[in-house]
Amino acid sequence: LGDVEGIGDLNLYGQYRFFRSEEKGLHASLLFGLKTPTGRTHEKTVNGERFEIEHQPGSGSWDSMLGVALTRQSGNLSFDTNLLYILATEGAQDTDLGDAFFYNAALSYRLGASHMGHSHSHESDEQKTQLHWDLVLEANGESRQKIEVAGEKTEHTGGNLLYIAPGIRLSGGSGLSTALSFGVPVWEDLNGHQSKPDFRSLVSIGVGF
Repeated sequence: LGDVEGIGDLNLYGQYRFFRSEEKGLHASLLFGLKTPTGRTHEKTVNGERFEIEHQPGSGSWDSMLGVALTRQSGNLSFDTNLLYILATEGAQDTDLGDAFFYNAALSYRLGASHMGHSHSHESDEQKTQLHWDLVLEANGESRQKIEVAGEKTEHTGGNLLYIAPGIRLSGGSGLSTALSFGVPVWEDLNGHQSKPDFRSLVSIGVGF
């Protein structure tokens, strides 16, 4: 039917840490976010027909997100887990892509630290120029409801997926971080007949303050 190209929807995420115990290396945070309808929704097939909204770069909907995250640190090892629920609303073409529930767990190991530029005598200056490398192994699960078009549920949509994803993360004392992961599906339970993913790669950029 042709290719689909264009800018997708912008996702805004926030994280507020409400519990911190340095003695136990334990942290707990509230997750929240919003998906905005910035993506294209009028891509057409080679026959000039408009793609269904699930195949468009954007959905045309405003979707809210809420969840929790937990981190346990011990030396160079860190265990992180989080739950995130996305409440989808009706967008373009009278289509509701369905709520989604994400559950993730990750084990990371810090390789060490390197420095950018010249060394500094003050600790605060050193922290600002210090880079940390982490090896990460993640389990990423997602459960999606069926798509609704004009109030009617669509067969062959929704289901469950679980990925195993090794990756690497780079973080600095200034609060900036970037990560790269490569996920392979190890469990699939999709409704009806659907195209199954072979793999997925993710790049993320974070800012802490």
